[in-house]
Amino acid sequence: MKRNVSILQVSPTGYSKRSVIGGGEKIVLNIDHALRRAAAELQLSLATSILVLDGEAATVMSDHGIDCRSLQGRAWDPFSIHAGQLIERIASSEIIYVHQCLCQVGLYVAAHARLLGKVVIGMDAGAGEYPLVKSNPDVARIYSAFHALSHFALSAYEEFAVPRHVICGPVDTDVYADSCSGERDPKTVLALGRILPHKGFERIIEALPESLTLTIIGSPYDEAYLAFLKEKSAGKSVTFLTGADDGEVRERVKRAGLFVHASTHFDYQGRYSHKPELLGLAPLEALSMGLPALVSDAGALPELAQLPGCWCFRSRTELSDLLEAHRAGALQVPPPGVMHAAVTEHFGLLQCGEKLLQVMGVC
Repeated sequence: MKRNVSILQVSPTGYSKRSVIGGGEKIVLNIDHALRRAAAELQLSLATSILVLDGEAATVMSDHGIDCRSLQGRAWDPFSIHAGQLIERIASSEIIYVHQCLCQVGLYVAAHARLLGKVVIGMDAGAGEYPLVKSNPDVARIYSAFHALSHFALSAYEEFAVPRHVICGPVDTDVYADSCSGERDPKTVLALGRILPHKGFERIIEALPESLTLTIIGSPYDEAYLAFLKEKSAGKSVTFLTGADDGEVRERVKRAGLFVHASTHFDYQGRYSHKPELLGLAPLEALSMGLPALVSDAGALPELAQLPGCWCFRSRTELSDLLEAHRAGALQVPPPGVMHAAVTEHFGLLQCGEKLLQVMGVC
């Protein structure tokens, strides 16, 4: 068992207005919490930090009590990143965990880390693959191992001769805890996510019974899609809430009666998305708070149907039937504590952190 280990997570994107903020970025913070939780449980001395590469300047930040720093650069352009500053930050840590590991910047970071003799772990959060990876899969050998957030995510690494590990989560089930306070409104349906076409919000609007209301929470990154959704909503009880912070989102989850996550491989214009969901963090957080969820069959979402309180739909008809069953009170919803415990067991911080430390060779 090793002690005094230092782990640096490097992410092309951070929590900035120039970034498309989604679950992939939230995972960075959750992984830090998971590693520290597991280290405390195992009585390991562990130092963790985060480096983001889309800063307007090189800065030191304090984010949720985490050592988080940024380098000036553009998330998808390695030529915009000062190599010397990057190397200096990498050199001080023993293990480098690279997010968006198959994109050009991810490979750039991993190559420098490998040259410095570091253990390099890669994770793909759906940002795409640099063409060099396809034409020369041996490039992936700069990684010591790959971390897949789900069994579906594992497919991104199939052609690479590098160890692959499925470690689901992590979900912060301490923050997203079930609450007995307040009454849920069974007529309120909640949907959460970046307002982008692959999220499939129109499918919920189309299937929504007249007696139910729908609140869509998310930042609008596609104005044309938002306009399309508002047009679809005519005559139905649909509200759009943009700019909500985490606290307000949790309050909405506490009061809602049902959560629906309708991501799709084919969006409203027929465009194909290969990786619409590599985990499904939003429905997992809802389930952790005791809110039953309906999820589509896109990407990794069917894997969530193993959890109590979660149902998977594969068509508009199945979604309509499930919404109608909810309206009629016919869904057999387990107690909130049961849902929370299941998410904690299979996707929680401790189980994820312990498995990651094993993959990293720390324990």
